[in-house]
Amino acid sequence: MADTGTEFLSFLKANYPEDYSKLSSDAVSDALVNAVFTKHQEQFDIWKKIPEYIRDKYNGRIPSEIMELARTDPNLTSLEIQNIEKNRPDASYSVNLDVLNFAKEDYMAVGVATTAILLKGYSQKAAQCLAYAKQIRHKLANDESLGISAEQKKQLWQETRIDDQKTIKKDWCENQPEKMAVHVLKQLDRGKIDKDAALPKLDTLFKKVKEQKREKALAEYLISPQGRYQHYKAETKNILTGLAENHGIELNLDNLIQLQQVRQRINDKNKPAQKPVNQPQNISRSNIVQSQLGG
Repeated sequence: MADTGTEFLSFLKANYPEDYSKLSSDAVSDALVNAVFTKHQEQFDIWKKIPEYIRDKYNGRIPSEIMELARTDPNLTSLEIQNIEKNRPDASYSVNLDVLNFAKEDYMAVGVATTAILLKGYSQKAAQCLAYAKQIRHKLANDESLGISAEQKKQLWQETRIDDQKTIKKDWCENQPEKMAVHVLKQLDRGKIDKDAALPKLDTLFKKVKEQKREKALAEYLISPQGRYQHYKAETKNILTGLAENHGIELNLDNLIQLQQVRQRINDKNKPAQKPVNQPQNISRSNIVQSQLGG
């Protein structure tokens, strides 16, 4: 049978060192022991539900996501904990989750958002980071019970937006190089960076496109509304053509654009004709007001 006293002291030492110090002094009254135990009993009871090997893994300081799962799930399993561990956010997000009192419903929302973001081509890690940032902003905007100031909310919101930009750029560079290449091309086309700065980046990204066999993704992204290839200056198009040739990438963008236009025309022809809406005749303004009021 587990020694509750020993477990409680281990729990305090890892999570509430100040109270642990109080109970480690030479003379400790029963009143103090009872007060400290009562103060932390609810969290301690949750902490005990977590398997010992998980507690050891985190040196007794269990991540808030796992503690929340243990609090709401009476039949906690090792598999559930493993899933939480696999989907844990970066350390910077973990701090925010504690501040914002993330609950089971928040973690479920993160899971749904992660799945949706994965479908857009992002890696598992990037999708998780973007999903956590999205849910943090949701709580900042909708949870009136948060005990933080308006200035803190604004700061956290801005931090998540900056984190999103970093996450997206990192994932594009590593896993979707065609998107980062198009981003650099658009910056070059708009004069935000010069040719000398752009070409080394583009050369590295086109090399990745070739290595990762993402030539088709590059072509499709270029002619998409996000890629805006049709609006590039002639010089930018020439640079793009040269990079593609240097890396043995066949884009055939003009053909793809033509096919895109043909598909659009076919879709337009096959749209069902909209039936004209019959407008009521001779309805006065007073009639309309009466109908809206139920008169």
